Amino acid sequence: GNDLYLLPHKGAPRFRIVKTTTAAPSFSNAVEVVPQSRAVLKGLVGARDGVYVQSIDAGLGKIHRLAPDGGMTELKLPFPGSVSGLYADPLQDGCWFSLESWVRPAVICRGAPDGTVVVTHIAPQPSFDVSRYESREVMVAARDGAQVPLSIIYAKGVKRDGSAPLYLQAYGAYAIDIA
Repeated sequence: GNDLYLLPHKGAPRFRIVKTTTAAPSFSNAVEVVPQSRAVLKGLVGARDGVYVQSIDAGLGKIHRLAPDGGMTELKLPFPGSVSGLYADPLQDGCWFSLESWVRPAVICRGAPDGTVVVTHIAPQPSFDVSRYESREVMVAARDGAQVPLSIIYAKGVKRDGSAPLYLQAYGAYAIDIA
């Protein structure tokens, strides 16, 4: 329609979504439709049935559908992980995106307006077996007391007593994450 959705950063370090009109676009007349929250809003795409919003919360990707009436529906992802490549066709309902985790290869998914998600099996899968690994997400206290998400990836059955080798990589600031 005539609505224009924007993802401003000013006054909202984790971003927010505002709506204005294409006839008279203006930040001064824009209405906030999704306020800043704990999750970092990473992007949005328009489909015939609404606006699909990509976010990241404690290192895990999420997608919500913002309906024309303002209602929000969270898509039920098949597993927790990292969302990328969010795409929608403004002439069709739903969205497409890639989903992967530390121990699951990337899959291409189709999100429906009712919040359901179907894995399409379009993406080729690796020739090696990843089922022998598992991961978990925890929150840990940083030196300053802030809670920080931490992903732990390990072989199933490994002793978690400090005797196993460790590889550590970390970064997460300015709405940028390494997955």
